[in-house]
Amino acid sequence: MFANILEKLFARGNSYWLTRFVVLRLLGFVYAVAFLVAAQQLIPLIGEHGLTPANHFLTGVQSQLGSRTAGMVRVPTLFWFGLSG
Repeated sequence: MFANILEKLFARGNSYWLTRFVVLRLLGFVYAVAFLVAAQQLIPLIGEHGLTPANHFLTGVQSQLGSRTAGMVRVPTLFWFGLSG
């Protein structure tokens, strides 16, 4: 009976189903861990009190280049539209 089950599983040329199953699950696990690690590192880096807040950086670019328009041309980013003043 057990030989019959094994024969049905492997007779159709589907001999790598277990390997495929394990490798895909392990790859999904690796991606999940990588995403969680990236999320843990990203949270302290962004925002108003992050490593380099965008408003401080863009204000510096604006003051060095002389105008906001020159800054938009030189450093194109959507953060210019959220920058006040």
